[in-house]
Amino acid sequence: MYIARSKKFDKQYQKLPKNPRQQFSERLQLYLEHKENSLLHVHSLVGEYRGLYSFNVNADLRAVFKIKDSDTIYF
Repeated sequence: MYIARSKKFDKQYQKLPKNPRQQFSERLQLYLEHKENSLLHVHSLVGEYRGLYSFNVNADLRAVFKIKDSDTIYF
């Protein structure tokens, strides 16, 4: 699967402390292996973010992404 990132995502990611970045990597790997894992709480967003999805990185942090096709995720 191809993972694409926007410039905005990269800037926000670089501002994160080391621990949340490590958590994101772990959760992304979990998402790629088991999309339906309840630990991730993957859900579609509504309103202004309609068409996007989110999964939990930790209690305070969510990763927002778009599924472009069956092989591409865009953060």
